[in-house]
Parts: sequence; C-alpha cells; structure tokens
Amino acid sequence: MSRDMGLDIVTTIPTGQGKEAEKRLLSQDLNAAEKFEPGPGKPHVPNELRANMTLHSTLAILAWPQAMNRDQLKYGKGDDRLDVEGALQSDVTRDSVELSLAHFEKTCVDAGVKVLAECLPPNISSLKLSFEGCYQLTDASLHALASHLPKLRTLYLDFVGCENLTDVGMKALAESLPETLAELELHFVGCVRLNSSGLEALSNKLQSLQSLRVLKVTYAGTRVNRNFGSKTELRAFVRKLDVNGTYQQDG
Repeated sequence: MSRDMGLDIVTTIPTGQGKEAEKRLLSQDLNAAEKFEPGPGKPHVPNELRANMTLHSTLAILAWPQAMNRDQLKYGKGDDRLDVEGALQSDVTRDSVELSLAHFEKTCVDAGVKVLAECLPPNISSLKLSFEGCYQLTDASLHALASHLPKLRTLYLDFVGCENLTDVGMKALAESLPETLAELELHFVGCVRLNSSGLEALSNKLQSLQSLRVLKVTYAGTRVNRNFGSKTELRAFVRKLDVNGTYQQDG
C-alpha cells in the first residue's frame, strides 16, 4: 500500500514487527477512545465500555482481510464463525474506518464488500477503503457501498484496476454521496469500462454537496482517460460533453 493513501490500518505487518505494529495500532485507537467526546446526535458511552468497543472494533479491522481470505466472514451463515462483523458494526463510538483489501484478487468479491458495507459503524465521519487490483468486483460492490454510506465528512475509495466496474455502479455511488462530505477522493484508474456518464452524475451531485472543499477523481486508463483535481475542473469537463457523452475539444 502506498504511503500517500493515508491509511493507518494495513493488511500486512512487516516481518519481525508484527506484535509491535499491532500494539501501536491498538494504542492509537485506545488513546482516541479515551479522548472521545460525543458530538451532536452521538451516544454517550461510559469510558470502560467505549474502550472495550474500540478494542474489539480495532481488532476486527485488523483481522478483516484474513477473515475474508479464509472465508470466515459470516455471509449470513450463522454464529459459528469469527464475528468480526459484529465487533465492527456495534462500535457506536468509532469515528473512522480505514481498511485496505488491495490485491486480494482471489478472495475479495462482491459478497464480501456487501458484508463490509452493511457492517460499517453508524457514527463514523471518515471512511477510507482500498480495493485496488480486486478485478472480480462488479457494480454490485458500488451499489452495496452506496446503500450504506453514513453521514461522512471524508470519503476515500480506491478501485484502481477493478476493470469490471461500469457507469451504472458509478452513478449509484455518485447519487448516494452524503451531503455532509467535505473531502472526497475516488480512484478508478484502469477501470476500462468506465465512461463519462458516471462523471456527469457526480457533477450533478456536486450541486448538493455544499460542504465539499476537496475533490479528487482519477480516471486515467478509463474511456475518459483523465484525472480531476477539483470541482471546477470536473464541471468544466462535463460542460463540454456532447449529447453522446463525447468530450468536445476547444477550436
């Protein structure tokens, strides 16, 4: 995982650093739990219970890639499997989820993304997920995430190289973006089936995202084959699309 992604929760612990890295991650989240002050509309939870929730949900995030890899996610199979889903979903105090499932090509499938989307803690304000290289994913994954996005302020999604995604899924995601967003990054480099209609849907949605200050959308290697670093840049591109969705060059 590249350092510039800003993800704290990783799927692989460097050799010889496993225990220390896990302790560091747990310490970060537990320290955050001790300082937690519920915002408007968020539940007040006693300190001991809050720390317990944080511990269990942090362990769930750390364990999620391997649980998925070993087919230990429940997928509705009952209570005989590792309940990382319940531990994550029940943490009403968690403010963020950061998880990379990048390059789990064989085991990261739509059903797993659906489970993850359904188990997102209800009060998070920041969500950062990477599915880079998970080429089995389809529009069903985008629909699943679109159906379960909390009232986020920060959203980072990486679907680089997920070549089965289409504008149908992108439209569903764009139309479901929460109006609370302040920062949005969407990475679809190499998603060869994506065209301009998903970007049109995103541009239309921007009108209602009044709090959005940061926008980055990467579409290199798609049928659009360009990246966008701001709302202004994206809107300017969409304004130059003809009725067939083809970009009209100046002159």
